[in-house]
Amino acid sequence: AVVSTQSGHYGREICLLDDYKSGVQGMCGNADCNPDNDFAGYLGSSAFGNRWAVGQNCDLEPEDGSLPVQRTRPCDFIPYEEKLAHEARCNLILGMDIFSDCIYTARLDRDTMFTNCMFDMCSGLTIGGGCADRGDQRCDAETEARIAEAILNGMSRAEAEAMYKPRNVVDPACMMGYGLVNDCSGRGIFIGDGWRETAQCPSDDDLAKIVVCP
Repeated sequence: AVVSTQSGHYGREICLLDDYKSGVQGMCGNADCNPDNDFAGYLGSSAFGNRWAVGQNCDLEPEDGSLPVQRTRPCDFIPYEEKLAHEARCNLILGMDIFSDCIYTARLDRDTMFTNCMFDMCSGLTIGGGCADRGDQRCDAETEARIAEAILNGMSRAEAEAMYKPRNVVDPACMMGYGLVNDCSGRGIFIGDGWRETAQCPSDDDLAKIVVCP
């Protein structure tokens, strides 16, 4: 009874059949495929998203949608060297022959994918970072502090890193790669797993072990 359409650019449209449209509510609004009324009853998308927050320590969005500039332009607020590293990371995925050939053949929007990858990289988003109450953000300083404390208590650095450093972290570049594999497959272009080793992105087995919301 549900029709799900992939846009090809990390978007998905979910609609119900005519008999059910406008008679439901939830994460997909009333599922009538009219984007103008998806957030009816709320100030906007931020207020609607806050409605579905789980837990006591969530960093909720301003309900009027007025985000600080650090949230809307995160790459302007990180060191230049870090920005260059993020650019190299995003381009590593997009520049692989298997992906660049698919992007060209399927006429995917490379510029948009790069922009989205950079935004998420500069925002510090990740999966499996081991951050307490922040399952989708990097917390390198917190991790290093735990390692340093363990070393002071007698552990070697190798032992401390083995205990506290996340083993499998999915950064936005890897997420983009996984998305591209699906997008290309949907267009009849099948991509193997070899790219994951080059990009140091977790395998399916490793993904299954990642704790998303510690």
